[in-house]
Amino acid sequence: MKLLMCFAVLAAVSVRPAAADLAAARSHILAGDHAAAAVEFKRLAEQGNAEAQANLAEMYFTGRGIGQDQQAAIEWFRRAAEGGHVASQVNLGMISAQAQNYELSAKWFLLAAKTGDADGMKNLAALYLRGLGVEHDAARAFDWLAKAASQGDPADQLELGELYFGGAAGKPDIQNGLLWIRRAAGQGYEAAQIRLGSIYAEGGVVPKDLVRAYMWLYRSSMMGAEQAGAMLKVLSADMTGAEIAEAKRLADAWRPGAN
Repeated sequence: MKLLMCFAVLAAVSVRPAAADLAAARSHILAGDHAAAAVEFKRLAEQGNAEAQANLAEMYFTGRGIGQDQQAAIEWFRRAAEGGHVASQVNLGMISAQAQNYELSAKWFLLAAKTGDADGMKNLAALYLRGLGVEHDAARAFDWLAKAASQGDPADQLELGELYFGGAAGKPDIQNGLLWIRRAAGQGYEAAQIRLGSIYAEGGVVPKDLVRAYMWLYRSSMMGAEQAGAMLKVLSADMTGAEIAEAKRLADAWRPGAN
């Protein structure tokens, strides 16, 4: 599991001595002396500093500079999370989910989500969608995931678009599915561009448009996506030279933010 790094996550203003001590601990890390950093973080953590608690927890979890101890990591994440440290709330949600304690996972994700944290929102959405630790509620799942996607992460936008397409809310919603996939593709997100290209190539849910399909796949291939390159070879067999030229012109003229 990829845990979020907690350095500089806490936005609350702390007193100057604590801030100076935290800076000293970070300087030890930059110098490669994780053991010295762990000593400093532990001293501050025991004084109740939430950011130090989160950093100490991460060190216990990975075993950097201190003996690896998952239970100690969970305990320090818990203290930080109860002190309002959002990244620790998300981390505890992930740890609880791995242990299949989904009710506890939902509790921590909800706390993070209520602060506007995108990771808390999308993980909570996943629990609602699957009915894990909470009652299955597709409407709430979509609401939380839409809030996360609205913060601009193209991966979240693509995921939301695919859920609309797949009918996770009860029946396929092509309009909203295209809206979110286009937003992700418009940011230059390769996976979304490939998906959009395949949608236009297949037709059905939208009018078949090989030029637009080629354009999106060509954009993705220009960034090194091998899958897009393979799809272009198949697509070009059904296109005229003029259509391919127009698609490449559109791809060259495309700028991030356009869809």
